[in-house]
Amino acid sequence: MILGLSRTFLDNSWDNAILSVDHYTFLHSDRNGKKGGGLLIYIPEHLIFKRRLDLEINGIECIWIEINFPNSKPILVLYSSGAAYLDTLDSMISKTDAESNPTIILGDFNFDLSDTCNTRFKNLLATFNLVQLITVPYRPISRSLLDHVYVSHKDNVSTSGTLPISISDHLPVFVNWTTRSNFSNSNKHKYIDYPSLKNSSAEQFVADLKNIPWNTLDMFTDINEAVEHWYSLFNDFLNNHAPLKKKRVKRVNQPEWFSCEINIADPFNDHFTNIRNSVSLNSFTNNSNWEYLSNFLSSKIPPNTTFTIPPISESFVRNSLNHLPETKAAGLDRIGGYFLKIAATAISPALTKIYNLSINSASFPGVVPRILERHVHNYFYHFLTEYNLLVENQFGFRTSRSCELAVTHLTDKILTNIDNKKLDGLLLVDFKKAFDLVDHEILILKLRMFGCSPLALKWFT
Repeated sequence: MILGLSRTFLDNSWDNAILSVDHYTFLHSDRNGKKGGGLLIYIPEHLIFKRRLDLEINGIECIWIEINFPNSKPILVLYSSGAAYLDTLDSMISKTDAESNPTIILGDFNFDLSDTCNTRFKNLLATFNLVQLITVPYRPISRSLLDHVYVSHKDNVSTSGTLPISISDHLPVFVNWTTRSNFSNSNKHKYIDYPSLKNSSAEQFVADLKNIPWNTLDMFTDINEAVEHWYSLFNDFLNNHAPLKKKRVKRVNQPEWFSCEINIADPFNDHFTNIRNSVSLNSFTNNSNWEYLSNFLSSKIPPNTTFTIPPISESFVRNSLNHLPETKAAGLDRIGGYFLKIAATAISPALTKIYNLSINSASFPGVVPRILERHVHNYFYHFLTEYNLLVENQFGFRTSRSCELAVTHLTDKILTNIDNKKLDGLLLVDFKKAFDLVDHEILILKLRMFGCSPLALKWFT
């Protein structure tokens, strides 16, 4: 249990020996030279923590601590003294929000949440997606709600509320916080499987790869069957030369697939999906938009010009495999970057056949797809730049462009406008998981308008 107290009325005349409690470490912040206020926090001595003085700002009476869990959890104990500190509070919470760690903020805020006039305070906390847990007034005979608990990850909260005991006229507030990590088993060892070449050598491994009948892939016309056959050949060989071994590790620090973040995201996904379904795609393709885009593209792309995905070469596949980092983690197929790299010369002809089958059948391959993705990207990017189809102000994911160049370009425009006595207005939008926000129907429509052939368009979809 971590205990935080506000309005302690402590000053430097108090001896630490009086404040100490067995098996607890304590921190305090006093109002020296002034009456009232004061904060005190007790942390169990078995918990590893650090005080985050970098988060504490003059003007707010507060103590920030960070518990050393696998997912750190900053905790703030706070006492506020009115509306004058809201701007400072905004600045302080912005710092911890930027770290994206689970956060708990609790204390006496002196803002009554039952009062509808405190909208600025409520909106400030809502801006950072902080959820207030306390709904019971701080004293039985009052309707005021001054003591609050805010959390950034509500799914980690098992219970919260007020306790029917008190050493003052305020009932204490509490929150029980759970974590996905199993600390009771933190010292127990676990085992992972990994392929080992201990009984063979890399040279022998490469030499024996040449004996695999890769030419049997020629009999397949279905991409899924070809991929399955390739895996069968390679995995059988890998199991013989590099059988799985068990390795003991202290902790497997793998998150659960269905994390609390996904659990939180699902309702938002459903909400925005419903909104998207209520908006017709025709709103994008109305006459004015269609006419503008048609005129733009006709001025850029010559008639009868289309983009087709060219065949991939064996040398490109081999070179891509040779440049794989050896420490690249294995995927679900358990084939790590090291084995793909040393086998590059032997397996590149077979992979080339699979990739070209993917292009010709417009089916995405399930084996080392990054190589084919890079091949398609290179040619499609060349097509877009050759006909100047990318807007000049796109700085992301482009050769010879960078965030620094974007900022320099923006700064230069602002300074130019200032010199010309013009006003500048900025609308800054931060899209988290921006690629998840792309409407695939609109994206495919744009690819068609940009001149992708039917086969290339089918491959993209």
